[in-house]
Amino acid sequence: MERMERDNPVKIVSAVILNEDGHLLLLKRSPEKKDYPQQWDTVVGKIEHGESAREALQREIREELGLDIKKDKTFQIIRKLLPQQYHDLGKEWITYLFLCRLHHQKITLNKEHSEYTFAPLDNLIEYKCTKPFLNDIRLLFPK
Repeated sequence: MERMERDNPVKIVSAVILNEDGHLLLLKRSPEKKDYPQQWDTVVGKIEHGESAREALQREIREELGLDIKKDKTFQIIRKLLPQQYHDLGKEWITYLFLCRLHHQKITLNKEHSEYTFAPLDNLIEYKCTKPFLNDIRLLFPK
């Protein structure tokens, strides 16, 4: 039986982002990342104490993509799902999942990611994606 950490459940935001063509933004995690190094993911991060899910989303997008979505009118939140709970990496997670659209591709990555691309949903099989990201995709785009 896995030992659960004290800060469980961990609350995070996850932003699945589509471009104008309906392709998904994929971020390749840095080789230095402890969890899922060099696997494809999306914008994801912990919700800090006292922060709302929307505030965490804005902060994570600013940190990971260099976009200020409060000011950038080319970025929109299309849908927010109810929080989803799951178990991964010996922890309980609560994910606040957002489906977003980005109407341009001016992205500046931070050190958490080594590269990015946009891919059609049907081509995700060609990428080694993180388990949580694939779970998010299944929730947003059920077959």
